[in-house]
Amino acid sequence: MKPDFLKGVRFVDLTWAGAGPFGTKIFSDFGADIIKIESSVRLDSVRTGGPFKDRKYGVNRSGYFASRNTGKKSVVLNLKTEAGHKLVFDIIRQSDVISNNYGPGAMDRLGLGYESVRTVKPDIIYLSMPMYGEDGPRAEMIGVGMTISSVSGLMWSTAYGPGVPVGPGTHYPDHAANPYHAAFAVLAALRRKRLTGEGMKIDLSQVESTINFIGTAFTAQAIGIVTK
Repeated sequence: MKPDFLKGVRFVDLTWAGAGPFGTKIFSDFGADIIKIESSVRLDSVRTGGPFKDRKYGVNRSGYFASRNTGKKSVVLNLKTEAGHKLVFDIIRQSDVISNNYGPGAMDRLGLGYESVRTVKPDIIYLSMPMYGEDGPRAEMIGVGMTISSVSGLMWSTAYGPGVPVGPGTHYPDHAANPYHAAFAVLAALRRKRLTGEGMKIDLSQVESTINFIGTAFTAQAIGIVTK
């Protein structure tokens, strides 16, 4: 039987690909109601990745997609249309959290930025997960797990001896550092909302979360310990 510790908590899940969907899956696994929203013209990219059921390709047959989205509900809406926009706001009014892992400005261009969402749901918890966060000198740079592994130094940490980095793939950024940092932040925001009635915006830089994951290596460098 699935745990129901988070029963009654509802997410509007606009995340796609790796860390975002895996993060909301954590909440689904503990009883939260996750409503994943996609557009038929821009489906979650991992729907096209295998393995596929019975080895037959299909956007509803990907084991890769299914493993990151267990227990979620799903709806297809075109958020660039007036009808789709109205429907997503109807769902937001009945939800506690809205999450996305798009690049900076994408949600604003859809009319779903934090300030817009607050007009219909003042106590919303708004989770945003761009690669470098929503502002700062590198905010406009976008990327996925492999990019984050490289720019954070995680890739460097796998170069043993005189060899070149072999890399951890996307596993640590997408399935450990970033989704669990996001989950912890949302849990803290939910507790704060329960105590104060107030929502919160969470701007999570995936690069920063991944750097935190290898903090001991950074500390060693800072104090002059050579690790290679």
